[in-house]
Amino acid sequence: MRSYELLNYVARPDRLTDPLQALDVFDFVAREIMWHGLSGQSVMIGPEGGAKDLRVDIDVDAGRAALTWLADETIAVELAPGNPLEVVWNGDAPLQSIPASMARSAC
Repeated sequence: MRSYELLNYVARPDRLTDPLQALDVFDFVAREIMWHGLSGQSVMIGPEGGAKDLRVDIDVDAGRAALTWLADETIAVELAPGNPLEVVWNGDAPLQSIPASMARSAC
């Protein structure tokens, strides 16, 4: 069975052991407050020790997220676009703006 991990903005890997534990880890990480005072950040998910295939730009305060499958830059587009997201993708980098065309409402 393949193991997966989630990397947050400081590249701290969290091992994902099963679906419920993965949900708990993702929920905890997504609610962390970043240096800009909000929760907007990017997390990467993929095989343990390998390339991260899925990027999730999420701001729980805004109720919006953008999902990108990095292999081919495919984005999730099930809901109408909203406002752009401001996320931290690396603790040493400036805020990154995720276009409204990629950001979808989580509600």
